[in-house]
Amino acid sequence: MKMGKYDHICELMGSENYPQWCWQITLALKGKGLWQYCSKGTDISEYEEYAIAKPTISNIFHPTPDEMKEIREWIKDDAKVKEIICWKLSSIVLSLLDEKQSASEQWEILAGHYARVDILSQFKL
Repeated sequence: MKMGKYDHICELMGSENYPQWCWQITLALKGKGLWQYCSKGTDISEYEEYAIAKPTISNIFHPTPDEMKEIREWIKDDAKVKEIICWKLSSIVLSLLDEKQSASEQWEILAGHYARVDILSQFKL
């Protein structure tokens, strides 16, 4: 994936620039139609926010061709999301993540470490 169009996104260094990084990455993912891989939305009528869960296979020993196609597509799109997320992380921040984690898991780890919950950080100038 050519990443030149993401050069404007700031590199996540820590809590200080997490809100800006989060907003920019969210917009990039929404622009690619991939935000649902990080979203936690549960209302199916809110398509943009409705989370896409990893597909399940009814019989792990005998998956159907449709199940295999669905899981392969999910893995491919999840990898695209992780590529966008990881493109603008400092090496220290990147060390928090594991490639085996889903994009949603990586998103939650970053939010858990860097999203501020104090009252002053909730106001943007």
